Amino acid sequence: MKTKAILLLLILLLLAACGRSTTTDYEPLPAPQEDYIAEYTQTEIIPDEIVPEEIPQSPFPTAVYSGFVDERFELISLIFRLAGRHEHSGSYTPYQEELSNRFREFNHHGAVMLARAWNFGFDAVLGFAIHMERTESGFTIIDTNDFIANDNLGRWDAERIELFIAQVNDFYLTSDFATFFRENVPYFLEHSEMFHAQLYGRLNKYWFYDHGIHPGSLRAVITPGTTRGAYASRIYDDYGNALAVYGTVPGVDDYNERWLLNLLVHEFSHAIGNPIAARWYEEDENFRQLSNRSIDMARMPFYPTGMIMAGEYVTRAYTILYMVENEGINLIFQLLNEKAQGFPYIGYVYYMVTGENPLAGDADVMELVLGTNFEIAEEELSFEMPTGELRWRFVYLHDGELDLSQFWQSEVGNVFDTTLGEVLYVILPDGRRLLYIDLGYAGDGWSDQHRSYAVFPLD
Repeated sequence: MKTKAILLLLILLLLAACGRSTTTDYEPLPAPQEDYIAEYTQTEIIPDEIVPEEIPQSPFPTAVYSGFVDERFELISLIFRLAGRHEHSGSYTPYQEELSNRFREFNHHGAVMLARAWNFGFDAVLGFAIHMERTESGFTIIDTNDFIANDNLGRWDAERIELFIAQVNDFYLTSDFATFFRENVPYFLEHSEMFHAQLYGRLNKYWFYDHGIHPGSLRAVITPGTTRGAYASRIYDDYGNALAVYGTVPGVDDYNERWLLNLLVHEFSHAIGNPIAARWYEEDENFRQLSNRSIDMARMPFYPTGMIMAGEYVTRAYTILYMVENEGINLIFQLLNEKAQGFPYIGYVYYMVTGENPLAGDADVMELVLGTNFEIAEEELSFEMPTGELRWRFVYLHDGELDLSQFWQSEVGNVFDTTLGEVLYVILPDGRRLLYIDLGYAGDGWSDQHRSYAVFPLD
């Protein structure tokens, strides 16, 4: 058993070091020219329309240089903040508090009323913003047909776009948003410098080139006004090629965190994953069914259709592939974490993308997670739940204690009567199998009997 697990792990590490071939069949990009590569590696990517300017010279002044913060997205995000969208409405930083306080009087502006009535947000906000183009007389939409065609939930149509852009222009003028934005440029530039030094500078942009996305099309955006989540959107040419691939991350105090890099890679990877997912969803009955079965409106209301779930599955598989190849993350941990987050078939989709099937039997996965050989106790304990019988056995490690710092809390419970570091092999009433690791007391708000657990699905 141990020899087999070690051999599997060595194979995975060897593949990570050598690179992987994938089962996708996109058209290869032309090789970048040497002079372009030299220029690109020395230059930060910022939206082309951002140029230096200090003071507004007209009602719709030329965009001021603001680093990785995009004025268009901050403007539309503010409107949806005032409309009450939860992903834009929190006030956790002085900047977000200033947004809420300074523009509160515009809660009933026409743009806000429209955003409130339509009751959608998330990437619809970014999608609208990046299709905005500044002119001397106001913002216009770059390509209405492209925008509508690539809004996969049908939230925007020509009538809504025309109504909203007119109200956005009025909001921009009456709220004097241009002055507010320029007052905060030093804050934006400070965060842009940290973001580039701590995160964006370490992103392997040419990995995306290997998977069909030209690195020159990548547009990273810091969103200090957005309080939850990250988003992706794209602008295409007439031939379906991505001219600009936008990925956002929230503004934070420290951009060194790996989860932020994972977020940005995920958003950029939608440009790779979505077209592949759309083709597989149409042509592959098994893939279509697993995508449809994974819809969970209670846990993930922002992924309401099978097609969107399909895009998430393939994008997440490519995100994992990037993080394994460039950041050295534990492949098994990442796959199991995605399963726990609501993507039970991620192992199968990862196999579709890479040709690898790292999730073998329960014992092999457990040994890779625990990092040591083990033994499952013969005695089985149980607890009767409303949905049926919950059963578990203790798992005894052969080689010392676990390093609990590598695990994260997935669940809180008070049934198993475990102590710090103990491991359980659990079978749920519906037959699903999981690995539980006790991480200690659940913490504030819970009784002394409640424990914190890292949980890894095994099937």
